[in-house]
Amino acid sequence: VKKELDSLRDALAAKQKDYMTKVNGANNSSPSKPAVAVTSEFHVRSKWELEGSACLGLVLEVDAPIDTVCLRSDVALEIFDEVEREAANIVVSMGSPQLQVSHTAGDEKSNTTSVASGSKTLCVIRPSDSSSTRLEVHFRPLEGHPGEIQAFITPKLVPRTAQLKTFPVHALCLHQRIAGTEIEWERLPMSTLRLTGAFLARDVHSWMFALLPGVPESLTTEFGVLYFKNTFVGSYLFIRYSKGEAEFKSENISTLAIIRETVTREATQRKIAVKLASDPLPDSMVHTLRLLHPLVGRQLKLVQQLKILDALKEIEGQEEDRSFLNEEHKQILASANSIQTDMRLQPKRTGYLKSLIIRLYKDRDMFKGEVSPVAKLKELDHLLDNYDEKQLELFFK
Repeated sequence: VKKELDSLRDALAAKQKDYMTKVNGANNSSPSKPAVAVTSEFHVRSKWELEGSACLGLVLEVDAPIDTVCLRSDVALEIFDEVEREAANIVVSMGSPQLQVSHTAGDEKSNTTSVASGSKTLCVIRPSDSSSTRLEVHFRPLEGHPGEIQAFITPKLVPRTAQLKTFPVHALCLHQRIAGTEIEWERLPMSTLRLTGAFLARDVHSWMFALLPGVPESLTTEFGVLYFKNTFVGSYLFIRYSKGEAEFKSENISTLAIIRETVTREATQRKIAVKLASDPLPDSMVHTLRLLHPLVGRQLKLVQQLKILDALKEIEGQEEDRSFLNEEHKQILASANSIQTDMRLQPKRTGYLKSLIIRLYKDRDMFKGEVSPVAKLKELDHLLDNYDEKQLELFFK
């Protein structure tokens, strides 16, 4: 068996050498006209879905080792693996949306164009294992900003070719479709958005298809009923529509605001006259804030743990006997690596949560037909920097 394996390895090495000789010979035969690939000779399998950890996961599998994957998006994305690169087995190099590239076409003078026009995210990802044929990366965008992600996949093949894969980012991309039968809807403080006009049920369905993941492309009945859960915040969304009318209910005012923006835009583009009516409940906003409190509290606790960890590290360097430490302090020392990794992500995660709360306040005023005063937004920003749950709820009331 060993001799057979050695023979196969030798045959494979000879084939590889022969292939590289032919490729290099083709490139060297005419320096002014190098060999250019016109088709890609590899296959890409992809999976793009909302994951249980309230983030979007992209998995790419290629039938050859991956060299790079260049990602470009017109949506601002938090890429978790930029910090957690060891766990993710990838290396992420973030680029500037203002990146410029030079190119030369024929005998024309070299000129410079922006490859990132309208880009909010631009990065290059490489597997940390040079022989890996699989790459996985995780994102979390802010809802309300639809767009797409373009992935340019380049494997380690000669001549070099790349394939482009495009993945949609829905405006309510963190919402997951659920059965809805186990939810006690009557116990939730649901605000309501109603839509009436000269539209068909399939019109509303097409808007929902563009707005939310997991919606079938076509409607086969005369009405539609959909249930969703925001996997990050934990709020719910109920949708019911038929010819000439639609109703949307959620405890999260921002979810309804995004639906309102999308429906208004889509109806205007199709020249469909619609009328909107809303019934925002004050209890809805307090309920959403209470869903966010534990998420913010986790980040505040992380800051406190890091302060304690710094002190414990100093004690650890001076004292060999650590039996006098309580269980909480021992656990902090044991989790030192994960705390420090999470702390590198903490500014982004805190900023993300602040953006959600500020949007919630603006959307509250929008449903009242008002624009949030700059002075009040500054006051809210200060309150978020000195987070107090009760004070924040009083501010919204």
